[in-house]
Amino acid sequence: MAAALQNPPASGPATAPADDLAEQIEHLAHLLPSQGPISVFVHHNTLHAVESLSFAEGVCVGADLYGCHPYLTEAAYRAEFERGRITAEDLERELHSSFDLEGEALIGRLGTRHNLWLSMLAHPLWVGSPAEVRWFIEETEALVRFGPTTSEGDRCHAIDTTRRWMLREVGVAGRPPRPLDAEVEKIGEALGLG
Repeated sequence: MAAALQNPPASGPATAPADDLAEQIEHLAHLLPSQGPISVFVHHNTLHAVESLSFAEGVCVGADLYGCHPYLTEAAYRAEFERGRITAEDLERELHSSFDLEGEALIGRLGTRHNLWLSMLAHPLWVGSPAEVRWFIEETEALVRFGPTTSEGDRCHAIDTTRRWMLREVGVAGRPPRPLDAEVEKIGEALGLG
């Protein structure tokens, strides 16, 4: 589009500046959708200049051309998941249709790639600078309390695993106390193990 403005159609000496502008506008009009620019959500491809592209590609090119959002934001999709408009079954179905056998690949001891992707889609990943993370750890109970979305099964598994670790590493009778023991004891009390 910028190239069309930089290289206007050739005009003869008899063409007035208003005629040049009219020609440029007419030339550029085919890039615009007939009902006006779309700024938030697209339900069909009205971008005539990109009709040769797939819908998804055309929407992204249109977003670049017009400075709009081709899809909802990640936060909006998560809000729809939380209110039940998007279900775990929807996520499962989309992952299976998008990734085929690649999703069944094991990732270390974490499970399958599919399970990891599903978890990442269903639960937000909070990010921040090291200073923000340190502040969050110091000012909240994030390391000693389960989040509200943690399932009962996951809570039981974490508590059981921690209990076995503590009994194995800390609860050995006759071992002299280590400096870490006091901190481990506080964590054990917070988890209801004391």
